[in-house]
Amino acid sequence: MLSVYATTSNHYRQLLYQHAHTTLITTGKTAYTKHTMMPTNKQVLSHYGTTPETIQTRYELECRAFEEALRWREGWFEVLAGREWTLAQLAEHVLLVNTSVSKCLYLIASDRPLDVYPRTPGVMKDAKAQAPEGMQPDGELDRDAFLKMWQGSYARLLKQVAAMTVWEDESRTMYHPFFGDLTALAWFQMAAFHVHYHHKQLS
Repeated sequence: MLSVYATTSNHYRQLLYQHAHTTLITTGKTAYTKHTMMPTNKQVLSHYGTTPETIQTRYELECRAFEEALRWREGWFEVLAGREWTLAQLAEHVLLVNTSVSKCLYLIASDRPLDVYPRTPGVMKDAKAQAPEGMQPDGELDRDAFLKMWQGSYARLLKQVAAMTVWEDESRTMYHPFFGDLTALAWFQMAAFHVHYHHKQLS
């Protein structure tokens, strides 16, 4: 299978290298620590593709790699080294976010007003981005149940992607707690980024 990093630009490889350091590093408006602080500069999202087709290729690649890592890793209900979550909780969180992205794309594509949804900024604690309300896992799903839900969520997101006709309408955006207002294209980029970000935490 193609390497997860095969489509990663040299610039983003450098950011990932910085991200592996334990000391806080700031590059422009983006800050990193080892597997703790999520970059919050929207520009990082473009490294996951700039068209629906290239983003989908990257998203599928990231999801396959993430699923493979989760399928065979031992200690499903054990707390990950240096983390507060178990492997089950991390997996469920990524599942919840993917499901949320599907809903965001559906709403952006609809004619529903989008200004009725809350604009709650993300919370940082000890240089760590905290999962927003609704994205916090309980970690009770066993591996088989998770994989079944994961595959269903994956299929639903790609089905919604296939139904999209407008991707970069700045008048149709939804708020992300850490990246701010995102178009449909940026939400899809964020989905690929988010899977990759948490897959890195397993290495």
